[in-house]
Amino acid sequence: MTDAAESAATMHRPGMKALLAVVAAGGVDIFYADAIDRLSRSRADIATLFDYLEFRGIPPGDAQRGHSHAAAHRYDWYHQRRAVERHQRHDARCASAL
Repeated sequence: MTDAAESAATMHRPGMKALLAVVAAGGVDIFYADAIDRLSRSRADIATLFDYLEFRGIPPGDAQRGHSHAAAHRYDWYHQRRAVERHQRHDARCASAL
């Protein structure tokens, strides 16, 4: 699936919606992207997508890292998710200080 000339600034684009629909229908066994930054510009969106794929039992991969075993992906996702949560807590503290 592709999103030709579409910005990865949002997950609400035709190709991503089509991908998520196929995943939800059980039509995906493995997920591969040319590069993770082609999926989204947002680390939170990427972490959410990877969590969803993991929940569905679909191993993701990209051209840089390829496909590794599931434990390594869970480790990467966990640490990426933790980084996103730290940034969100920091943003919330900064906003409440105003």
